[in-house]
Amino acid sequence: GIFAQITTRKNILVDIKTGDPSDAAAHLQTAAYEMARKIACPDRIDERWAIWLQPKARIPYKVIDYTNRKDGWKDAQKWMACLTVYAEQPERRAA
Repeated sequence: GIFAQITTRKNILVDIKTGDPSDAAAHLQTAAYEMARKIACPDRIDERWAIWLQPKARIPYKVIDYTNRKDGWKDAQKWMACLTVYAEQPERRAA
């Protein structure tokens, strides 16, 4: 993730993707980055974006804004649930 401050004085957290952000659950990843950012630096994050690089398209990128998704407020909780399940199953990853 990248943290950017643009001329509108918004703090925008940006995750650059080379593939479809939906396939990578970028909405959860950006929520995790936002939580980490709050620990490291208490500045507020105004928006969370994924930028999907699409070099063969007429416009070579697409911005996906996760800021005002219908259930976006649940993204951090969902990330923590994923992390909890991952931590509970180390034996499956050892194989």
